[in-house]
Amino acid sequence: MVVADVLVVDDDSEHLAIFRSLLGKLGHSVTLADNGYLALRFLQHKRFDLVLADVVMPLMDGAEFRREAAKMRPDLPVVFVTGHRRQAARLLGEDAPMLFKPVSTNTIESVIRERVG
Repeated sequence: MVVADVLVVDDDSEHLAIFRSLLGKLGHSVTLADNGYLALRFLQHKRFDLVLADVVMPLMDGAEFRREAAKMRPDLPVVFVTGHRRQAARLLGEDAPMLFKPVSTNTIESVIRERVG
């Protein structure tokens, strides 16, 4: 089993709590950010293996977050998790790595294995 340091970015506190619980039960280290600016600050100080980011957020949407994060860590895998399929595709493009809420434990584990190794 792969153990990863995961940064989760979502403006919904309920979703953050769900990801904290799910990833924690799977043995992963989890850092939560309720907006893209806070997530970028975390990226300056800690090396993460993977980012799970919402797409539709106030302050900084997922597309802007990805652009800014890539300037600091171009190799960092960012997988988007959204409940807004059409809006996400419009903001990110159809080929962006995307999961749709609600996300199962098996799906999260598969993504971590695939993206982190």
